[in-house]
Amino acid sequence: MKEITWDYIDKACEHLANKIRCDGKEFEAVVVIQRGGLIIAVKMYHLLDIPLNSEVQENILLCDDICDSGLTMKVNSTNHNNITTLSIHKDINSKFVPDYYYEETREWMQYPWETVGTSKIDYKEKI
Repeated sequence: MKEITWDYIDKACEHLANKIRCDGKEFEAVVVIQRGGLIIAVKMYHLLDIPLNSEVQENILLCDDICDSGLTMKVNSTNHNNITTLSIHKDINSKFVPDYYYEETREWMQYPWETVGTSKIDYKEKI
């Protein structure tokens, strides 16, 4: 298990925001996959000056912390038109590839907003 620090999250979000700016992308809103994507969406909201809004249906940035199997991101991205997906990590075996991700991984990640207990409860089959 790899423990992710707040500094790592800051660096990853700044990198992804700069990449989005360089690509000239603009969004009407940031939409979040709860729970893991909450902090990432707030960071993108601040870095890119995009409103947080779950009601917007077009031209959105959908955020999560990790694209593990890819199912959550795939299911949530089918509910919107013109969607761009972003995650800090993408599992090497994910069947879905986000438009933007910071790092590909094989390791199990523990983010600073998680505890070992909640991580194990949510993902027993991974640990």
